[in-house]
Amino acid sequence: MRVGQMAMQGLVYLASLKTPVDATYSPHYYGPRSEGVAEGITRLWRSGCLREEAMAVGSPAYAYCLTGDGERLGAEVAGARGEGYPAIREVVGACRELCGMRPAQMAHAAKIHYMAEHNRRPGAGVAEIVDMGRRAGWKMDAGDVGAGLGLLCRLGIGRWQARA
Repeated sequence: MRVGQMAMQGLVYLASLKTPVDATYSPHYYGPRSEGVAEGITRLWRSGCLREEAMAVGSPAYAYCLTGDGERLGAEVAGARGEGYPAIREVVGACRELCGMRPAQMAHAAKIHYMAEHNRRPGAGVAEIVDMGRRAGWKMDAGDVGAGLGLLCRLGIGRWQARA
């Protein structure tokens, strides 16, 4: 399955909430972004573990998928550091099931969690999340927040899980 860089950023951010991931995030238009994750994607591509394809003709955006070497590396890492693997599989499975790996819902979920943590408002309601997003420069409406909360609830992340 091809996944764009923003979707990969969202996946890693959400996975980092369930298992230790060494990444520092900062706000970005599309949600929390880690330069370390972007560099890791580039290293995997350069080493032949990821294949890069333009998402559309003439588009500056790229999608990635694992090569055979990437599949082998993933299996090796899962075997050597298996403690986090079930959590990563859970996040990937939920994102496939709920949003088909499209980045918008993952970005909304990541933005909601990031804002709630940085504003010390875990479990904030929809209107408050929309307002926090507006102040942060992130345009999200109630539907976007609902989609993001749905993913967070499905993953059991934060205080929203009781609302599902």
